[in-house]
Amino acid sequence: MLATQPDRAALEVAYSHLQDKTKSLDDMLKVPALRLALENDARNHMRHRSQFDSKLARCGEKD
Repeated sequence: MLATQPDRAALEVAYSHLQDKTKSLDDMLKVPALRLALENDARNHMRHRSQFDSKLARCGEKD
């Protein structure tokens, strides 16, 4: 089973979580170990992003 590939927006969010930003995102994606770490964090972001309900957040109701 293949894991879904994260989109560019999720990769940008994963990059923003890093403490050390000496390299650009594109340079980090060229390094296999860094690419795996960024893609895993981006997949987690995509999973949490899909669970967020903006209408529920606006109305302030919690069921």
